[in-house]
Amino acid sequence: MPVILFLLSIGLQLTAAVVSLMLVRTTGRKLAWVLISFALLLMAWRRIVSFISLFNSGKAMTFEFPEYIALIISILMLMGVLRIGAYFRSIRIAEVERKLAREKLRESEEKFKSVFDNAIDGILIADVETNEFILGNKMISRMLGYQETWCSGHTSRERLALCNRAVRKTGQEGDPDGKRYPGQKKR
Repeated sequence: MPVILFLLSIGLQLTAAVVSLMLVRTTGRKLAWVLISFALLLMAWRRIVSFISLFNSGKAMTFEFPEYIALIISILMLMGVLRIGAYFRSIRIAEVERKLAREKLRESEEKFKSVFDNAIDGILIADVETNEFILGNKMISRMLGYQETWCSGHTSRERLALCNRAVRKTGQEGDPDGKRYPGQKKR
């Protein structure tokens, strides 16, 4: 029985060392896991040396209290390495999912921008409370008599604020100086 327990303890330490090395791929932290694995290998080597010296001495092997402690330590090390591996894998999966979500969001924003900018209908997004323009597409600029470059495609609040001030100041659409653009109707 003591032989089996010695071999079990050694096997657990070697397994923990191998699993630690496998975590290099999962975490990308080579030096940390190599050092941990090397420490586990040295502990296993120490157990192997103790086992061989006891085996070659010809004495009856006994599994005393310190050997039980060593076995428990071996079990805990392997459990710890396995648990932390699962933790790092879940972090890696979350990073991949977050990256995919960001990519989908970027694609969605590009589609929205394309549909918004190229719509044949005029689209104007305004703040209901302040009655200020927030965003307008090319067609709404044409419909309201602005030059395409004046409001269309600009998300800059400063540009749109100038546009809003001009409407309030002059009572009509146009640039901040009160000029109307060619083709703009008088009100």
